[in-house]
Amino acid sequence: MYSPLNLATPTIELARFPLDKRETLLPFDAADELLMEWWHRNPQTWQNLWLLNDSFGALSCFFVQHSQATICHVSDSFLAQQALINNLSHNELDADRVQQCDCLQPWTDSPEHVIIKVPKSLTLLKHQLARVSRLPVGTPVTIGARLKDLPAKAVKLLKQTFGNVVPELAKRKARIMHAQVAEQTIAEPTPTAWDVANHQLTLTNHANVFSRASLDIGAQFMLQHLPEPESSSRIADLGCGNGILALAMAKQQPQHGYILVDESHMAIASAKLNAAENFVDSDIDFTFLCQHSLTGFADNSLDYVICNPPFHQQQAITDEIAWQMFTQAFKALRSGGKLRIVGNRHLGYHIKLKRIFGSVNRVASNAKFVILESEKRV
Repeated sequence: MYSPLNLATPTIELARFPLDKRETLLPFDAADELLMEWWHRNPQTWQNLWLLNDSFGALSCFFVQHSQATICHVSDSFLAQQALINNLSHNELDADRVQQCDCLQPWTDSPEHVIIKVPKSLTLLKHQLARVSRLPVGTPVTIGARLKDLPAKAVKLLKQTFGNVVPELAKRKARIMHAQVAEQTIAEPTPTAWDVANHQLTLTNHANVFSRASLDIGAQFMLQHLPEPESSSRIADLGCGNGILALAMAKQQPQHGYILVDESHMAIASAKLNAAENFVDSDIDFTFLCQHSLTGFADNSLDYVICNPPFHQQQAITDEIAWQMFTQAFKALRSGGKLRIVGNRHLGYHIKLKRIFGSVNRVASNAKFVILESEKRV
């Protein structure tokens, strides 16, 4: 579960989040290691350092240990923030020197140095670069990425922002680059908006929302097969994204209470905005939570869970998030409560659901997706 980071002195132990004893993926990558090696070659006396997209807190923990800097950890991911908290605590590092900031919060300070890990979403990268471009001219910026996470469009964005970007030699299939804030600024990408005509909804999406420019095909299929509980129910939309599934249900079934849960701050902000704009003067009971899955929900507290689960975390493909979603849904559902999910056919979610719930029913399927439902019978 914990992996040693030997570039730290003394060695520190880091883990991904959520914690899983079976985890085989590392909580840091080659780009993190190159950034640490660069610092060892060029130790700095920073007092104020910003770290963007530090996925599991490896860089933050390293710089807390090796520098005197106050660190601003900027991330859209609740899981990344929790990983950082856990890793600081596990290694008894000074958490008071780390400030957490989500990507939509205003940047009220100016750092001495900015380190950017290139995120999976190019729109999120553009959003962050637009903010960095407004920092004082000459502020040094260091960028790190694995080569497979550094497409040509990302390099183009970096050059548009900084002009001169100086790359170091690639090592271990990763690279770091150096730049400075230039005189020109770039505009933040505006939230996208589009209609879901069949459900009388207009959806607005911030930069890091999954499938922000159009309705993803899994959600399209799920919209054709939304559940219809007979009595007033407490329903959780788990991994809600922009809120499309819960909001579409609420249009037709306003008697229920809806809890929209996602680990992305931008997703929850989008879902809140969409509920406000599509249900003006409505008294429908909406709750919005940025957190990991159903952590903290009381047992037997939900009637239905709907879910379009993710099959990646940051840049890694994994089914651990979906597995935890299903397990927590089972605990949170009352006896007779149901979980309905949509997923790619090849992911084999029916095996997991049968193992957890004891049985699983196929609601619908097409060439690519399957909709499954399980009922809690204990």
